Amino acid sequence: MATNTETKPKAEKAPKQKNKCLCGCGTETARRFAPGHDARLKGVLIRAFRTEPGKDITLVNGMKGKPEVLLAELGWAKYAVAAKPKATKPKADKPAKAEKAESPAQTGVKAKVGRWIQEGRIDSDGLFVYTNSKGQLVSTDKFAVID
Repeated sequence: MATNTETKPKAEKAPKQKNKCLCGCGTETARRFAPGHDARLKGVLIRAFRTEPGKDITLVNGMKGKPEVLLAELGWAKYAVAAKPKATKPKADKPAKAEKAESPAQTGVKAKVGRWIQEGRIDSDGLFVYTNSKGQLVSTDKFAVID
């Protein structure tokens, strides 16, 4: 069996052209962005679009124009949407406290507070009042009465 001992010379690769990162950081890269820097520029453009849409801006990297146009040029047009207003939950009244206020205070009650069982009293406003291990008087509305 014959072996080929001749080696072919490797073709020299042309050096890749280095460009400045488009986010404006100044990093030289073979692509449009340094790793992760596309998100930087995208975030800047989205914030500019949401705060002042239609206003011309000039970025650190020299790009100029309206944020929505720049987003479209970079292929990020789907991000040029107005911010959604935050939904607010209506606060529910707590009628349970009003009902507890009418009941008389209970003394000598054992209740579980967190992972500990404490002995104390339930005030007329529905709070469990007890003395903690440091001798401090503590009141809480988060407890479970133990029979």
